[in-house]
Amino acid sequence: YKDGQLVMESDFVSGNSARGYDTPEGTYSITYKQRNATLTGPNAGGGSYSSKVSFWMPFNGGIGFHDASWRSKFGGTIYQTSGSHGCVNLPPASAATLYDLLYKGIPVICTP
Repeated sequence: YKDGQLVMESDFVSGNSARGYDTPEGTYSITYKQRNATLTGPNAGGGSYSSKVSFWMPFNGGIGFHDASWRSKFGGTIYQTSGSHGCVNLPPASAATLYDLLYKGIPVICTP
């Protein structure tokens, strides 16, 4: 929203609740924005992941908004069993739009 008007909405996939990777509730702010980043971290049960993204917008440490070109579907209940490691996965076109709209310090509110 900007000045009380909706400027963008999108389906997304948030943290995988079945594996304990829920996207944390709370109020945050965008820390910075980065193009062409590689996100890395541990997987449950061992091993690690490495994902290249075109648009990275963190708001809570290693948790943020980013494109997820490896997903074919977004929205609904996907997050319950096939969600992210806590990030908000967006369709590539939506991530590009959001990247242009956001700036460092803009508030992010995560609710259930």
